[in-house]
Amino acid sequence: MGVWDSYNARLDAKGGSKRGARKQRVSGFLDRKLSSFLSYHLVTVNGEEQQLAIINSDHLDIKTICSLPGEDISGGSLVDWADNRWLVISRDAGNEVYTKAIITMQLFAALDCGGWRRYRNH
Repeated sequence: MGVWDSYNARLDAKGGSKRGARKQRVSGFLDRKLSSFLSYHLVTVNGEEQQLAIINSDHLDIKTICSLPGEDISGGSLVDWADNRWLVISRDAGNEVYTKAIITMQLFAALDCGGWRRYRNH
């Protein structure tokens, strides 16, 4: 193996490019450190447990959530956290490293046999 082959093998192990290497470093940092953040919680998203950072806002019924690297959060997902059901109302399109979304506890609309009815949470 020549010097150039060693160089390319080393680049591939670290992400293949400077951008890939940075992405791997950020992903690794978040994987290792997110669980020690105070905003980190184990929640249920659409019936499956998932680890998220839940960031408070000035509005009591609106929060920002961030997933671990490699995990996704879909718009319209239901998040069960803090004895409440939250709805994902917005999702950031830039999710190369992690997914960022907005959740709310505002009124949900559900189709009831006779038409629409309003309910809060469960």
